[in-house]
Amino acid sequence: MTDTNKPMANPPSHDEGSLASQGIGQSLKVMALVAVPVVWVAFGVGGNQAVQAAGLSALLCLGGALLAHWVVEWPALALNAMNKFLVGMFLRMGVPLGACLFLILTNSPWKQDGGPYYLLPFYLALLAVETRQSVAVLQAQPTPAGAEKLPSSQFPKAN
Repeated sequence: MTDTNKPMANPPSHDEGSLASQGIGQSLKVMALVAVPVVWVAFGVGGNQAVQAAGLSALLCLGGALLAHWVVEWPALALNAMNKFLVGMFLRMGVPLGACLFLILTNSPWKQDGGPYYLLPFYLALLAVETRQSVAVLQAQPTPAGAEKLPSSQFPKAN
């Protein structure tokens, strides 16, 4: 029987599952914070149609961000950490921007209601959150044998 009042010798560190849930939670918080002014501006500019365009923009960005989280955090994916980061970055960029390009080229109502303009604040905010979270996951990865792990503040100097 253990005493629950004693401090643990080695407190548990963040594992990949908790990093993933933290990243998704941070993404949702940022989406909520960005959505308030974007929806307010959208309603003032174009009414309900513009609010719907802003909502679709938010969903496109969130879809790309969640796919990026899934790729970076999925342990069964047989890629090293840097390749997961790059595939996640491609999905984070490709889903919203590819959908935006398609909707612009098809001259959809989303384009006419200002959807591409509403995509930008969501995209930029989630890009910052997702990049920060992906870097945290990369830093949490074990260093391969024979490789030296540099501190965060030290980078190799270019010649």
